Amino acid sequence: MGWLFLFAVLFLMVFLVLNSNRTRLVALGVLGFFAALVALYFLVIDQAEQQATPPAADEKLQDTRALAEKAALARRAIKPQEVVVETPSFTPGTEQYRGADGQLKDRPDLYSWVFAGAVKNLNDDYAVRDVVFRMRLFSCPDFLTGDIALSVLEVRCNKIGDRRLGLYDLEIAPGSAKPFKEEVVFDNQPAPGNWRHTVDVLSVTARIE
Repeated sequence: MGWLFLFAVLFLMVFLVLNSNRTRLVALGVLGFFAALVALYFLVIDQAEQQATPPAADEKLQDTRALAEKAALARRAIKPQEVVVETPSFTPGTEQYRGADGQLKDRPDLYSWVFAGAVKNLNDDYAVRDVVFRMRLFSCPDFLTGDIALSVLEVRCNKIGDRRLGLYDLEIAPGSAKPFKEEVVFDNQPAPGNWRHTVDVLSVTARIE
C-alpha cells in the first residue's frame, strides 16, 4: 500500500508540473514539503540511534587508560630494595662422566649454574607478582679470595657472563617469602677460573587488584 501511495503522489506531481505554471508552483511546494519531512525523519532517527548506542570508542579509550595506569602502578608500587633473597645459593650445576672404572660419576658443570633461595617481600601494602634479577659472572685471578666487592670485580676480574633472570607469578604477600630454584646458563660463557658472581634485584612488579 505504501508503494501505491508514493506512486500516486509521483503521478500527481508529474501531472501538476506539466499542466500549468500555477500547478507547477504547487507541485514544487508539495515536493519541498515532502523533502523537509524526509530530512526531519532521518534527523530524528539519527539522534535516536546516537542516544541508544553507547559511545564505544570513548569507553574503549577509558578502559585502555585504566589498564595503562594499573600497569604503571604495578611497576612502581614495590621498590627493588623492598625485595631480598634469603639464604641465597649460586653453585655450579652437575654433569655426569664415565670414570676409568666404567661407572658414571658426578662432577661440577661450570657452564650451568643453579640459583636458589627464598624471595621475601618487605613491602607492607602490595603482593609481589614478578621479580627480575641481573646476574653477573666473573673469572678472577687466583690471589683474590673471599668475598669481593663489585667495584673490585669490575677492575680486577673478567666478566664472562651477564644476563637477566625473571621469576613470574610468585604471588608473595607482604612480609612473606617463597622459595625458588632456577637453572642459569650464560650465553657464550668461557671456562671460568676463580669464579665470583653478583645478583641484583633489577625490577619488581606488584599484584594490583
